[in-house]
Amino acid sequence: MIEAIRNYFLKCPYLDEYGRVHIDWLGSEPVEYMIEIIPGNPVVKSYIDGEKEKQIIFNFVSIESFGSDYKQNAQNSEFYELLSKWIQDNNKNGILPDLGENIEPLRININSNGYVLDGDTDRARYQIQLSLNYLEY
Repeated sequence: MIEAIRNYFLKCPYLDEYGRVHIDWLGSEPVEYMIEIIPGNPVVKSYIDGEKEKQIIFNFVSIESFGSDYKQNAQNSEFYELLSKWIQDNNKNGILPDLGENIEPLRININSNGYVLDGDTDRARYQIQLSLNYLEY
């Protein structure tokens, strides 16, 4: 499932053309991206017929140039605004990760705004928390 989420984000037109999307690993030089799974209860709802609505909670993370230049920091924040809009538009248009047989993706929820988690003098880790809800047959 994590590979399907990664493939979904690889289609985002706002990712840096040279940025790479890793799974559970992030380099130290801008710009790189990571999908990071967050622990949480996977079952959202169980149905009488045996179907279950489940979720996978994750962060989309990037390492970005950062510092006293407000323009660079504003660009970093704008990237996360554009990413959120892209996700919302995809939800409306039914564009979701392909999860394979017997699993129907429902939506990607945006659980937080993009924000700086950790910064130093010239680079910072930004992230946004998301969750993918799906039906499992």
